[in-house]
Amino acid sequence: MQQVPGAAAPHRPALRPGGGRGRAPAAPDPTAQQDRHTTLGSLLLRAERGPDPTERILAVARVVLTVATDLLRPGSRGFADTPTVVLGQHYLSRRPLAERHRGDAMQLFLQELCSHEPLAPTQHAKYAAPSASSGGAPAAPAATLSLRLRPAAAARQQPGGLLSQLGAGGKDKVPDGLPPAWLECALQGELVVAFPRHAETYVCTLPSLLLAAPLAEACPLDLTGTATVACEATGLSAALHFRPFRGGAVRGGVAALLGEGQQEVASILGSWQGTVMAESPEGSGVLFEAAQLRPPISLAANLAEPGPRAATRLWAALLESLIFVDSVAAGREGKHAAELAAALPAHLKRSLLFEVESSGLKPKQQVAEEAPVLPASSAAAALPPCVLEHQGTYGGLSYQLHYRLQAV
Repeated sequence: MQQVPGAAAPHRPALRPGGGRGRAPAAPDPTAQQDRHTTLGSLLLRAERGPDPTERILAVARVVLTVATDLLRPGSRGFADTPTVVLGQHYLSRRPLAERHRGDAMQLFLQELCSHEPLAPTQHAKYAAPSASSGGAPAAPAATLSLRLRPAAAARQQPGGLLSQLGAGGKDKVPDGLPPAWLECALQGELVVAFPRHAETYVCTLPSLLLAAPLAEACPLDLTGTATVACEATGLSAALHFRPFRGGAVRGGVAALLGEGQQEVASILGSWQGTVMAESPEGSGVLFEAAQLRPPISLAANLAEPGPRAATRLWAALLESLIFVDSVAAGREGKHAAELAAALPAHLKRSLLFEVESSGLKPKQQVAEEAPVLPASSAAAALPPCVLEHQGTYGGLSYQLHYRLQAV
């Protein structure tokens, strides 16, 4: 076709079917953006679709393993994932999920809270579930999750003398490789998962976090204790026993109430650092695969400079609990535990705070050299007065995580 002199040039589309010059960048697919929240949301949807109560309680146990191991994952957003001093934070978000539920596109309504003062999730309209029809009541969610925790740290030490020779008085022997004293941080509280379509509510507890050498630059991290899952509607319960410093060893099972006793219906065995298997009379399968989750687990951290953490706000609460570790209880535990508790506040005084920049009148190094050195007993007083006031009034930081998975 010839162009008529003086006529305008023919229109050329900015976007060409086969690509090429002038093509605009494609918008990112929101359902392809994965993080710990969308991962947990997808696991909840898969658990809800379980064909029978045994499958569903095992799937909820997988959620518990994922939440627990998230404590050992570094963050991926740099400064945004770095724990800092907290008076109160309330984070809200809505996220589309790649996982569909019974043919419906799903959205995750998320609220995350961290505060000393007891707070409740907001009912803000932007984060409320959409109505089933105009003016109608909100549609029932596919699944909900509520996690409420308050970390509580305690200094421990190896038993000595005759007690040690007798195997800690009949208890499990202390694992080899532990120093004379270490820290255990109990995650006091519960995780509640509900599936309205099945009329089932699962009440869960989490294991404790073990910090083997809190004063070291690379403090080994591990999980210890027992995690539990119980559902009153089905009469099923599960227990996962974590054995620290044995390569992530975990074992347990699912039991059904039978009269005044229990009957095991499935066994659980493996390593949360690798693969955890579940086996029942109907067959066996992979319950948990660490390699499928990102970022990979890190088995050490510098508590004085923790850096980005995946569970950022929970780590803020955890680090504050270490600063205020009970020195009286540590003294009753023994000499080594008492010494560790006394050294912790000074070691951790910058774990949640960032030093104020110099005014420029003096070099930063000179300012640091002239700064007074606080004794260990008064290091906690370096925290902001408002934090100390709230900590004294309400106790340590509590952490909450709330999910509502809704069809859109």
